[in-house]
Parts: sequence; structure tokens; C-alpha cells
Amino acid sequence: MKCEFCKTVLISLAIMAILSVFAYQFVDPPPSHEVSIATGREGGGYHGFALEYKKRLQKEGINLEIHPTAGSVAALKELKSGKVQMGLIQGGTAGEHFDENLQSVASLFYEPVWVFHRKDLEMKYLSDLKGKRISVGEVGSGTRSMALLLLNQNNVQESNSELIVQSNKQAARQLKSGELDAVFLVISPRSKVVVELLNNPSIEVFSFTRHIAYAQRSSYLTGLEIGEGMIDLATNIPRTEKTLLATTASLVIHKDLHSDIIHLMLTTLKDIHKEGGLFEATDQFPSPQFTEFPLNKDAEHYLKNGPSFLQKIFPFGVASTLDRLKVIIIPLIAILLPLLKGTLPLYRWSTRRKIFCWYEELHRVDNELNGCDDPEVVRLGVQRLHKLQNELLDKVSVPASFMGEFYALRVHVNLILQRLEHGGSDTRKSLPLLEGSQLTSRKRLLNTNTIESFDPETRKMEANRVVKRYTAFSIGTVLVPVPIIDLTAIASLQVLMLRELFKFYKAPFSDSKARSIVSILIGSLSPVTLAVGATASVLKFIPVAGQAAGFAFQPLFASAFTYAVGKTMITHLEKGGTLESFDARKEKRKFRELFQEGKDKSKNPDQKTSKQPASSSNPNKAPDKDVNKEKKKITERVAEKVTKKTGLNPLNLLTFPFESTYWRIRIFPDPSPGIGFPQSHRALDGFSILAQLL
Repeated sequence: MKCEFCKTVLISLAIMAILSVFAYQFVDPPPSHEVSIATGREGGGYHGFALEYKKRLQKEGINLEIHPTAGSVAALKELKSGKVQMGLIQGGTAGEHFDENLQSVASLFYEPVWVFHRKDLEMKYLSDLKGKRISVGEVGSGTRSMALLLLNQNNVQESNSELIVQSNKQAARQLKSGELDAVFLVISPRSKVVVELLNNPSIEVFSFTRHIAYAQRSSYLTGLEIGEGMIDLATNIPRTEKTLLATTASLVIHKDLHSDIIHLMLTTLKDIHKEGGLFEATDQFPSPQFTEFPLNKDAEHYLKNGPSFLQKIFPFGVASTLDRLKVIIIPLIAILLPLLKGTLPLYRWSTRRKIFCWYEELHRVDNELNGCDDPEVVRLGVQRLHKLQNELLDKVSVPASFMGEFYALRVHVNLILQRLEHGGSDTRKSLPLLEGSQLTSRKRLLNTNTIESFDPETRKMEANRVVKRYTAFSIGTVLVPVPIIDLTAIASLQVLMLRELFKFYKAPFSDSKARSIVSILIGSLSPVTLAVGATASVLKFIPVAGQAAGFAFQPLFASAFTYAVGKTMITHLEKGGTLESFDARKEKRKFRELFQEGKDKSKNPDQKTSKQPASSSNPNKAPDKDVNKEKKKITERVAEKVTKKTGLNPLNLLTFPFESTYWRIRIFPDPSPGIGFPQSHRALDGFSILAQLL
């Protein structure tokens, strides 16, 4: 029976641990710390942005591996083959490389399509380039894909024109020397090549007057107005207003990329690209528009609603873990709540089952010995009862809530033993009972004002013991593995504590009012203290490290809070207050002081406050002699009245060792030690039990 409650709690915790391990199997795996991305050539714009991404991701513990390629087409090939997980891709390059396993995360910035031509070449439409010498970029580059797309739409093809494959620098040099008629470039407006060509008086930039028609045919294209002097005011570049066609650069991923990496990339992209540029407005990018591949659902949700609550307040690693665990928290709580609720009934059933087993043994001996004339059988029966009696006295610790049943069992064992040892084998001989008004008078006499008979000092001492006991219980709530539920457990313990305190002071009590007072008192604590308590609970979401942190911080908060609630209410009750007259708002300052005192006591259990008497420095010291004398007087007064009414002196049957801090009771004189009462007013319950049987 010892630590029966501990056994029940351990069984419940074991079941919760098994359920948690089982539920964790359904949680998505954590993201990898290694991610790869394909870009353009080293030194290019795409490669430069990838280096910026790498720096940001390293701060979150993610290593970004960069794969330079010849351009967007080559990057798409690596993405399709699975060599990389992400790629910076220019719009318009998908074409025959489109793959349903690839998805867009967001468009990042505009990339103008520049068409430079000799000034003496009159051009109104791209179709005017038919039969001319045109540079369309390198093989595998996004420039080549865009140039071929636009030329084909205007019926300019290799069959009727000379399409030359070469780098941007080579194309610019040949255009200036007159070897080429036109050059296609998809490049930043501030690049050296663009500035040189815009400054050359013999070269003109083509204006896309039909940009609306192009944009309707391709979702990733749009028109951009570039005004006079927009690139360089000092040299007035460009010299006239132009309309350019622009595509967008997008981040394309494989659809199997972990959602947490997608969220982290979007956060990084937003930090880098939100400021905009020459053509981009602030906060215009990253954007779900102008994408060539289907938009990823996680990315779409992020771009529409922003980062989640967890991502706003926690680092990436913590937010990622909590976000993955949320899919099991609700069903797990739905399973654990009935389990937690059933722990106390299971404990009560387990304790009563033990008592019932002893009663079965007692009943078995009673039946076997009733009317038996064999002295040997009677002797063996007496030995069995003595063995049961010794077990009850020496090896059993019963909670206070089961004392009535336990002492009834002890009385019955002793009654049968007494009959066997002094009255023969007839164990069922009738006992003299009180009748009518005598029994009523006896009950009223034995149960009247037991608690109220305590002097104020004794009552306060017992109330402080209640607070101390519940303060210790509150530390045990750290074993509750479910966040928030553990905080609810602390509040429930405090309501139970207040109920017991009000019972001591014979004051009316209401659970709902008590919960309201506890809520107001906790609200009086500083935001930092509340944050520490809440964080200690929430950290339990994080396996191992978070749970260890919660176990480290929560006991201090729980014990100090419970201590302060109990002490505050004792002070109020000592003044004759009630639950209705308690003003929690006026008690906030006192409550905060007691909360700090509770923290100090938890950190230094041996430390004594200045308000304690010097004699309390020794915890094992016996109570004051005056208190013991008062207790003895109460007992003798009750015993005297019982003797007058019944002619029996109950002190011949019950003894009270007053030198002990707790009152102890022994039913029938025997050499065995007494059974301790955790609440002193329960000591007189023995008279009530005896009165029913005498």
C-alpha cells in the first residue's frame, strides 16, 4: 500500500510516454541541414544573390551548397535530374524542360529584355529583324530561350535570319564594330555592358510598343517604362523614354523539398529583395505573380498570410519542431485528458481494493473459526489475525481520505481478536449497542466543534502545514508532460488547498469563486515572471532539451505560486474574512511579496524568515508544552462526558501520545506503534467509530 499514489501516477506517466512515442511516429521528419541551389555563372547576378542566401541560412544552421551553371536552362536540367533541390530560374526558359515535379516559390525581381541595334537600322517591330545578324546569347542561358521565343512569335527564325550564339561581351563588341545588326540581352540595367551600349551614339535600344500583347501571351512577362536619364542623370542615359519588356527571376524547387526549408527561404528572400530596385517598388517582391511553374501551396500560404505565430517568436529550429508537433498535440490531449482525469479514481479504487482484500481475509478467518471447538485451529486463526494486525500497523501507510475505512478495519480485526482471546470461538457474539437518544447524544458529543476547539495558534499551525503539503504537491506537476495541462493542474491543486483551509476556519467555500481569485492573483505577477512560467510549460513541446528546461524552471514557479496563494488566504482568514470579502486586487502587493518569499524558500529550504520564532529553527523539536496541554484538556473533557453518559472511560481504550507533533491514535492497548494522522482534528474520529461498536 505504501506509495500507492506514486505507483498510480507512474503507471499513468508510462501510458502517456508510450502514447507520445506512438504518436511521434506520425510527425513529419525534421528538415535536412544540407540544401543545394543551381545558379548562373560565377560573378553573375544569380550567383551573387545565392551567396547572400548562403550567409543568411548559415545563421539558422542550414548549409546552402551553390552549383554554378551556364544559365537558367542548364539550372533547370540539374533541378529535374535531382542534382539540386532549388534553382534561380529566369522566366520564359521552361519550354520543353517543364516538369510537373517542379514548383515555383516566388518571383524575386525584374530582368529587362534589352534589344540593342544599329542606329541606322530602322526598327518598329521585332519582325523588322528578319534577314539580319542577331546575337541570341549562349547555349543553356536564359537569354537564348527568351530571344528565340520573341523572335519566333515575330516569324524571325534561323531559316530566314542569321542567329549567332555567343556571350554578352562578345555580342556587345561585335555590335559596336558593326559585325552584328542586333543583340538580345537579359541583364541588369546597371551592368557594365548595358551602360556602354546606352552611351554609344551609334547604337539604339529597341522600344517594345506592343508590350501588352506579349504580356497577354506569357504570364511571366510585363512592360516596364524607363524614362529619360533614369539610369544616369549626369550623362542623360537613356536619352529618350523607352518601353522595355521584362521577365522575372524566380526561385524554383523540387516539390519534395521540406516545407520548413521553404518557409525559411521565403523569410530570407523577403529580407533581401523587399527593398526593391530601379524597376521594383518596395515590398513588391517576393511575389506570387509572374511565375512560370505552379506555385507551391506552402509558399502561397506564406506569401498571403506571412510567417506563422511560432515563426515570429521562436528561432527556426524551435518553430520547426513545434510546427511539426502540432499535428499530434490535439489528438494526444484528447487521449490524455481522460487518462489524467481517471488517475485519481484509479488511485482510490486501488487503495480500496487493498482494504477490501484485508476484509476478505478477515471474513474468511471469521467463517472458519465461528463455532470451531478445535483449539489448534483457533490458535492458528489467532496467529493469522495477529499477522494481519501487525501488517496493518507496521507496513501500511494510508492516505487521510481513507482513514475512516482503515480504522474501521482495525477495529473489526481487534474485536474478533478480543473475542477469540477472551470469549472463546464464538466470534459473532452480539455486542451491546447504544439505543435511540443515547446514540444521538453520543454522536453529537463526540463530533461537535472539534476544529473550533483548537486555540488560534494551533489552528494556524495546522493551516500552515496544509500550505506546506500542497506546495510540495505542486512541484510534482512538473511530471505532467503536456504543456498548458500542467498549469491547469497547479491551479486545481490550489483550489483544493483553499477548500481545505476554509474547512479549518469553518468558512463557506465556492470552487468557482476560488478559481477566480487564483486567476486574479496570478495576473498580479510581473510580465517577466508570467513569461517564465508560461515558457517553462511551452518548452515541453520540444523533446529532451525543452522538457529538461521545463523541469528545471517550472518547480520554482509552481511552488512559489502555491505558497503565496496559501499564505495570503491564511492571513485573510485569520482576520475573520470570508471568500466573498476577499479582495484579490487589494492583496496583490502582499501576494507578490509572498511569491518572492516562496521562491527564496524553494531555493534555500533551510533559510528561515524573520517572522518565525527562534524555536522553529529545529524542525524536529516538539510543539510548545502549552499547546500539548490544551490538546490533552480537550481529550480529557470529551472523555469525561462520554464516561458520564455511558459509564465507560474511552481513555482506557485509546491513548494519545501528546509529545508528538501529530496526534496519534491506538485502538485497544497493544505494544504496536500508533498510526499517524496527517490532520490533528481527525484524532477524535476514533471515539465515533468506537461509539458505534461498544
